[in-house]
Amino acid sequence: MSAYASPTRPPDRCNRNFRPFSCEDWGRITAATFDDRWDRKVQRSLLSVCFPNAHLLRTIAVCKHDEGNMKVELLQDMQATSVAPVRSTRPTVKDLLLVKPDGSLGILTHGIRQISIQPWIGNPQRTPPGMEVDPGARSTTRLKVSRVEEHTESCATFVMDNGEKMYGSLIFSSPDILVHRCFEVLAMALTSELAFAIRLEFLHLWHEQGLFTIGDTVLVCFRRALFKILRINDPDLDPMILSWDNLSQSPLFDDLSEDVSLLGLAHPPPVRKRTPADFHIVKPHPLAGAALNALHHLAEDMRINLGQQVLVLRIVPIICTMALVMRPEWADYWKRLCPDITLTLPSALQRQYPPPTAGKFTYCTFFTM
Repeated sequence: MSAYASPTRPPDRCNRNFRPFSCEDWGRITAATFDDRWDRKVQRSLLSVCFPNAHLLRTIAVCKHDEGNMKVELLQDMQATSVAPVRSTRPTVKDLLLVKPDGSLGILTHGIRQISIQPWIGNPQRTPPGMEVDPGARSTTRLKVSRVEEHTESCATFVMDNGEKMYGSLIFSSPDILVHRCFEVLAMALTSELAFAIRLEFLHLWHEQGLFTIGDTVLVCFRRALFKILRINDPDLDPMILSWDNLSQSPLFDDLSEDVSLLGLAHPPPVRKRTPADFHIVKPHPLAGAALNALHHLAEDMRINLGQQVLVLRIVPIICTMALVMRPEWADYWKRLCPDITLTLPSALQRQYPPPTAGKFTYCTFFTM
């Protein structure tokens, strides 16, 4: 099998940052393939080769060029001491876990876009891995990882700088099949940068909720991430309403407010009435229409599938909220198809999202071996 050199890269670039001492301890050199998928042009895989002595990670794109030939293109050189492929942020595509020279961790996903993660230690005698009961179950001590030894689909064994070994879980993919399918269609409809921004914001919001999967927590985090990045007015912008807060919206709340037997009990907070000052016009992202079209066709596909019709009822509120800004007739269309859904449609004037805040997604579950 022959190799095809990409004309977009100068030949001497392949030797950049490469030194003979990089291969001295050849037994520690690691290689991994990840991000094997269709990138809208070709079906390609990314190959990473890590030289720990040189703190060098070389990432190469490999794809089929023609019959019996492969096209190889150097994408990026960066610093790393150890790598391992893991199924982390996407359930069907592998990402690359990397250990940096300073002992911190990162994940390469959606190509070579990096997410920084900060591990915390869970005490296995108090809390099972991946669960947090109280603040005492987690240690904020900064961990310095030396290398990755063993890895499975979504877990890995980490060796610390003091020789201690820990087992880490890196499952950050959505367990909600509807959210997973939404991400799939958005990846085809939006630019790679915008799709990654929505994914990253979703991880931020889901982490703030403790990575819980109770009820529609995952779907609500996806909705808020989608609307924030696409600048869509969301009538549910206020903090996530709990079942306790919903009690104040019950018609019996006012009727029982003077009940003597309930006077000594705590009452849910009253519903805050919005004022005209809460609303103003927000211009959506230029690609918000493409996202709406993708979700609309996804819902149509699920509507004709008897096994997935229940998912339509969960995605329709998202579609209708987006459609009111760009295609109001689509909102009427879905309301006629799903009349039983209790849907509070916003008006054309809604509150705007606050400006995005800078920060890194930081989460990783560890427990001592």
